[in-house]
Amino acid sequence: MSRDRVAALVYTLFDRTRPSSTRRTTLNTYFVRAFCVALAAGLGLAPTAAEAQDDQQAYLQAVAEHFHVSIDEVRVLARWGRPAQEIPVVLFLAGQGGVSPDAVMALRNAGRGWSAIASRWQLHAGQFHVPLESSADPGPLSGVYEQFRARPGSAWPSIELSDQDVVSLVHLRFLSSYLGVPPRRVLGALSQVGAGPAALRALRRGG
Repeated sequence: MSRDRVAALVYTLFDRTRPSSTRRTTLNTYFVRAFCVALAAGLGLAPTAAEAQDDQQAYLQAVAEHFHVSIDEVRVLARWGRPAQEIPVVLFLAGQGGVSPDAVMALRNAGRGWSAIASRWQLHAGQFHVPLESSADPGPLSGVYEQFRARPGSAWPSIELSDQDVVSLVHLRFLSSYLGVPPRRVLGALSQVGAGPAALRALRRGG
Protein backbone atom coordinates (compact mmCIF):
# COMPACT_ATOMS: atom_id res chain seq x y z
CA MET A 1 0.00 0.00 0.00
CA SER A 2 1.40 3.41 -1.00
CA ARG A 3 2.25 6.12 1.50
CA ASP A 4 -0.43 8.44 0.05
CA ARG A 5 -3.06 5.68 0.26
CA VAL A 6 -2.31 5.14 3.94
CA ALA A 7 -2.33 8.91 4.39
CA ALA A 8 -5.84 8.98 2.95
CA LEU A 9 -6.95 6.42 5.53
CA VAL A 10 -5.44 8.54 8.29
CA TYR A 11 -7.32 11.65 7.10
CA THR A 12 -10.55 9.64 6.97
CA LEU A 13 -9.91 8.43 10.51
CA PHE A 14 -9.38 12.01 11.69
CA ASP A 15 -12.65 13.09 10.09
CA ARG A 16 -14.66 10.26 11.61
CA THR A 17 -13.27 10.71 15.10
CA ARG A 18 -12.85 14.48 15.21
CA PRO A 19 -14.80 16.01 18.10
CA SER A 20 -17.82 18.04 17.02
CA SER A 21 -20.95 19.52 18.52
CA THR A 22 -22.89 16.47 17.30
CA ARG A 23 -20.47 13.72 18.29
CA ARG A 24 -19.40 12.76 21.80
CA THR A 25 -15.65 12.26 22.19
CA THR A 26 -14.68 9.13 24.10
CA LEU A 27 -11.45 7.70 25.42
CA ASN A 28 -11.75 4.87 22.89
CA THR A 29 -11.93 7.40 20.06
CA TYR A 30 -8.67 8.99 21.08
CA PHE A 31 -7.07 5.60 21.58
CA VAL A 32 -8.01 4.47 18.07
CA ARG A 33 -6.77 7.70 16.52
CA ALA A 34 -3.49 7.59 18.39
CA PHE A 35 -2.90 3.90 17.70
CA CYS A 36 -3.58 4.06 13.94
CA VAL A 37 -1.63 7.25 13.36
CA ALA A 38 1.31 6.01 15.41
CA LEU A 39 1.32 2.69 13.60
CA ALA A 40 1.23 4.27 10.14
CA ALA A 41 3.84 6.86 11.02
CA GLY A 42 6.06 4.22 12.61
CA LEU A 43 6.01 2.23 9.39
CA GLY A 44 6.96 5.35 7.45
CA LEU A 45 3.76 5.14 5.44
CA ALA A 46 1.76 8.13 6.59
CA PRO A 47 2.33 11.66 7.82
CA THR A 48 2.45 12.35 11.54
CA ALA A 49 -0.64 13.57 13.35
CA ALA A 50 0.67 17.13 13.11
CA GLU A 51 1.26 16.77 9.37
CA ALA A 52 -2.20 15.32 8.87
CA GLN A 53 -3.70 18.26 10.74
CA ASP A 54 -1.67 20.69 8.62
CA ASP A 55 -2.88 18.97 5.43
CA GLN A 56 -6.45 19.21 6.67
CA GLN A 57 -6.10 22.94 7.26
CA ALA A 58 -4.42 23.42 3.87
CA TYR A 59 -7.33 21.59 2.26
CA LEU A 60 -9.94 23.74 4.01
CA GLN A 61 -8.02 26.86 2.94
CA ALA A 62 -7.98 25.63 -0.67
CA VAL A 63 -11.73 25.01 -0.53
CA ALA A 64 -12.33 28.52 0.81
CA GLU A 65 -10.20 30.11 -1.90
CA HIS A 66 -11.72 28.11 -4.74
CA PHE A 67 -15.32 28.77 -3.75
CA HIS A 68 -14.63 32.40 -2.78
CA VAL A 69 -15.83 32.12 0.79
CA SER A 70 -14.03 32.92 4.01
CA ILE A 71 -12.01 30.29 5.82
CA ASP A 72 -14.20 30.98 8.86
CA GLU A 73 -17.28 29.92 6.88
CA VAL A 74 -15.55 26.71 5.81
CA ARG A 75 -14.57 25.98 9.41
CA VAL A 76 -18.18 26.47 10.47
CA LEU A 77 -19.25 23.89 7.88
CA ALA A 78 -16.56 21.54 9.17
CA ARG A 79 -18.10 21.73 12.64
CA TRP A 80 -21.25 20.01 11.35
CA GLY A 81 -19.26 16.79 11.74
CA ARG A 82 -19.34 15.65 8.09
CA PRO A 83 -16.18 14.36 6.36
CA ALA A 84 -14.03 17.19 5.00
CA GLN A 85 -14.40 15.87 1.46
CA GLU A 86 -18.11 16.74 1.56
CA ILE A 87 -17.56 20.46 2.13
CA PRO A 88 -16.73 21.21 -1.54
CA VAL A 89 -19.94 19.39 -2.53
CA VAL A 90 -21.95 21.53 -0.11
CA LEU A 91 -20.46 24.74 -1.52
CA PHE A 92 -20.84 23.61 -5.13
CA LEU A 93 -24.52 22.76 -4.66
CA ALA A 94 -25.15 25.95 -2.71
CA GLY A 95 -23.65 28.01 -5.52
CA GLN A 96 -25.48 26.15 -8.28
CA GLY A 97 -28.78 26.19 -6.42
CA GLY A 98 -28.55 29.77 -5.15
CA VAL A 99 -29.06 28.71 -1.53
CA SER A 100 -27.06 28.91 1.67
CA PRO A 101 -24.44 26.24 2.43
CA ASP A 102 -26.18 25.66 5.78
CA ALA A 103 -29.38 24.68 3.94
CA VAL A 104 -27.48 22.07 1.93
CA MET A 105 -25.61 20.78 4.97
CA ALA A 106 -28.83 20.47 6.97
CA LEU A 107 -30.33 18.22 4.29
CA ARG A 108 -27.16 16.12 4.17
CA ASN A 109 -27.12 15.72 7.93
CA ALA A 110 -30.76 14.64 7.75
CA GLY A 111 -29.66 11.66 5.67
CA ARG A 112 -30.39 12.85 2.13
CA GLY A 113 -28.20 11.59 -0.71
CA TRP A 114 -26.35 14.09 -2.86
CA SER A 115 -28.43 13.42 -5.97
CA ALA A 116 -31.65 13.89 -3.98
CA ILE A 117 -30.34 17.16 -2.58
CA ALA A 118 -29.30 18.34 -6.05
CA SER A 119 -32.69 17.54 -7.54
CA ARG A 120 -34.34 19.73 -4.91
CA TRP A 121 -32.94 22.69 -6.87
CA GLN A 122 -33.41 21.12 -10.32
CA LEU A 123 -29.74 20.15 -10.60
CA HIS A 124 -28.81 16.95 -12.43
CA ALA A 125 -25.79 14.96 -13.62
CA GLY A 126 -25.08 17.45 -16.41
CA GLN A 127 -24.19 20.14 -13.86
CA PHE A 128 -21.47 17.87 -12.47
CA HIS A 129 -19.93 16.93 -15.83
CA VAL A 130 -16.30 17.91 -16.40
CA PRO A 131 -14.94 17.63 -19.98
CA LEU A 132 -12.07 15.16 -20.31
CA GLU A 133 -9.36 14.68 -22.90
CA SER A 134 -10.22 11.76 -25.19
CA SER A 135 -7.19 9.83 -23.90
CA ALA A 136 -7.94 10.39 -20.20
CA ASP A 137 -8.72 7.35 -18.09
CA PRO A 138 -11.81 8.21 -15.99
CA GLY A 139 -10.63 5.79 -13.30
CA PRO A 140 -13.18 5.76 -10.45
CA LEU A 141 -15.62 7.62 -12.72
CA SER A 142 -15.43 5.19 -15.64
CA GLY A 143 -19.04 4.07 -15.28
CA VAL A 144 -20.31 7.64 -15.14
CA TYR A 145 -18.33 8.78 -18.18
CA GLU A 146 -19.50 5.75 -20.15
CA GLN A 147 -23.02 7.04 -19.60
CA PHE A 148 -22.08 10.61 -20.51
CA ARG A 149 -20.49 9.42 -23.76
CA ALA A 150 -23.33 7.08 -24.65
CA ARG A 151 -26.08 9.69 -24.35
CA PRO A 152 -26.74 13.10 -25.86
CA GLY A 153 -26.52 16.02 -23.46
CA SER A 154 -30.28 16.30 -23.44
CA ALA A 155 -30.46 12.85 -21.82
CA TRP A 156 -27.92 13.53 -19.07
CA PRO A 157 -30.59 14.48 -16.50
CA SER A 158 -31.60 10.79 -16.44
CA ILE A 159 -28.10 9.67 -15.38
CA GLU A 160 -28.09 8.54 -11.76
CA LEU A 161 -25.07 9.46 -9.68
CA SER A 162 -24.06 7.76 -6.44
CA ASP A 163 -22.87 9.83 -3.49
CA GLN A 164 -19.28 8.85 -4.30
CA ASP A 165 -19.75 9.84 -7.96
CA VAL A 166 -20.86 13.30 -6.86
CA VAL A 167 -17.95 13.73 -4.46
CA SER A 168 -15.46 12.60 -7.12
CA LEU A 169 -16.93 14.82 -9.86
CA VAL A 170 -16.91 17.88 -7.62
CA HIS A 171 -13.30 17.21 -6.65
CA LEU A 172 -12.38 16.69 -10.29
CA ARG A 173 -13.65 20.19 -11.08
CA PHE A 174 -12.38 21.80 -7.86
CA LEU A 175 -8.83 20.42 -7.87
CA SER A 176 -8.16 20.76 -11.59
CA SER A 177 -9.33 24.38 -11.52
CA TYR A 178 -7.70 25.34 -8.22
CA LEU A 179 -4.31 23.79 -8.99
CA GLY A 180 -4.39 24.48 -12.71
CA VAL A 181 -3.70 20.85 -13.61
CA PRO A 182 -5.31 18.65 -16.29
CA PRO A 183 -8.34 16.63 -15.14
CA ARG A 184 -6.46 13.39 -15.96
CA ARG A 185 -3.98 14.15 -13.17
CA VAL A 186 -6.80 14.69 -10.70
CA LEU A 187 -8.39 11.42 -11.81
CA GLY A 188 -5.08 9.68 -11.10
CA ALA A 189 -4.99 11.10 -7.58
CA LEU A 190 -8.62 10.18 -6.97
CA SER A 191 -7.87 6.62 -8.11
CA GLN A 192 -4.92 6.35 -5.76
CA VAL A 193 -6.04 8.10 -2.59
CA GLY A 194 -9.66 9.17 -3.04
CA ALA A 195 -11.11 12.64 -2.57
CA GLY A 196 -10.23 15.02 0.24
CA PRO A 197 -7.01 16.29 1.81
CA ALA A 198 -4.96 13.32 0.58
CA ALA A 199 -5.78 14.11 -3.06
CA LEU A 200 -4.70 17.74 -2.69
CA ARG A 201 -1.53 16.64 -0.94
CA ALA A 202 -0.70 14.05 -3.62
CA LEU A 203 -1.23 16.53 -6.44
CA ARG A 204 0.92 19.18 -4.78
CA ARG A 205 3.66 16.57 -4.44
CA GLY A 206 3.47 15.93 -8.16
CA GLY A 207 1.08 12.96 -8.10
